[in-house]
Amino acid sequence: MTKIWGAIINALRKKGYKATPQRIAICKVALQMSTHPTTKEIYKKIKEEYPTISLATVYQTLKVLKELNLVQELPFSNEK
Repeated sequence: MTKIWGAIINALRKKGYKATPQRIAICKVALQMSTHPTTKEIYKKIKEEYPTISLATVYQTLKVLKELNLVQELPFSNEK
């Protein structure tokens, strides 16, 4: 797993993004969950370790990860 995190950090830096502890934690949660988590599920999990993190930070980080092709956004309907 260490190689994966190193590759993620390098990908972030290569595109000019800082590899902050919060950003790395969001990456870990998003990539280690066995389900397809929503942004709010990731946010709830991250809040345990980083209580001052905002939902906007999670959204922005996921946007960056999508740009780097490290995560994929899945279209879900809000209908039940």
